Amino acid sequence: MLVTDGVIAFPFDTFAAFAAIQSQPHELWARFFASSMKDDLRYTPSDCFLTFAFPIGFSTDENVEAIGQTYYLYRASLMNDSHEGLTQTYNRFHDPHERSEGILKLRRLHREMDVAVLRLYGWDDLADQAAPPDFCQFLLDYEEDEDDTGSDSSSTRQKKKPWRYRWPDDFRDEVLARLLELNEQRYKEELLLVKGKATEAKPTKAPSKKPAKATPLFDLLDNIDLDRDERLILLIVDLFKRITRMALDEAFIAMKYPKLRKSRLGLGDPPKSVPRTDAGRDALIGGLVDRGFLEKHPSDHQQVWKLGAYAPSLASSKAERQALDETKAIFQKSIDANDDLASCKEGVTDAKTGLVSIA
Repeated sequence: MLVTDGVIAFPFDTFAAFAAIQSQPHELWARFFASSMKDDLRYTPSDCFLTFAFPIGFSTDENVEAIGQTYYLYRASLMNDSHEGLTQTYNRFHDPHERSEGILKLRRLHREMDVAVLRLYGWDDLADQAAPPDFCQFLLDYEEDEDDTGSDSSSTRQKKKPWRYRWPDDFRDEVLARLLELNEQRYKEELLLVKGKATEAKPTKAPSKKPAKATPLFDLLDNIDLDRDERLILLIVDLFKRITRMALDEAFIAMKYPKLRKSRLGLGDPPKSVPRTDAGRDALIGGLVDRGFLEKHPSDHQQVWKLGAYAPSLASSKAERQALDETKAIFQKSIDANDDLASCKEGVTDAKTGLVSIA
């Protein structure tokens, strides 16, 4: 097969890969990062393909492989029967007046393929929203000036409106936001992997006679401009999704003191003294709010925090993950016991059910 330099060829041999690239999540990504020529998308592999976070295990998933094959073979059959190429077929696909049986089935298969890809990302909430037959709509890709919509006196040809059969805008925004977050997370994981390999490659030094320094509990930092306490706050809020101000204080303290966590879980003796909350947390939270990392969740009771629109994705260390799991278990233990957590002597203060959302 020969292709021109303007054609992008993907050397995959699975229908699952075809489904991932043909699906709306990848189209959204491509339209966001691609350049344009007039009103047309200009797909550039360096911006649209290499940066795209494919779902983990997509190439071996039997369900996505099956729906990708069904879609591909049916589309080929439809084009053969109608003697039309891809451009003509998708012009009909996106035409709100096109109601032929073949195109209706192609739209249905495309919807099933999109839903399968969303589930492969683990976004079942989005997949459930996109599954109904009437979820996709015929929407304009962009608004046109009134002067451009009609034919002028010198031409009898009327400009075709940019209709597309696609997801609603707010849903597309949510999918794109999650893809951007996943892209950032994968990038940080790659940096950590490269850093780890570079460390392994260094020659080992002769053992020093000096006593070794204590290793901090939370030592996996990344490139984001965060100090250790700010990082802990973001990890806690990300775990609970929304959490009261005072519960955040207690969770923060539990994260920093392993013996305190163990005692609250009934796995050890309580510490001689329980650390208190401090006013400095307000300054930390305020700084995170100013940068858009945190925002206030509406509540009639008290301050409740959730992640903001610009919150960074943080890859937690093994020690942090253990501390987060134990902290979550403290909250869950009290919620299961029907306590408001304020009455627990060795529990977490002021975090009534509903104001703390267990992830």
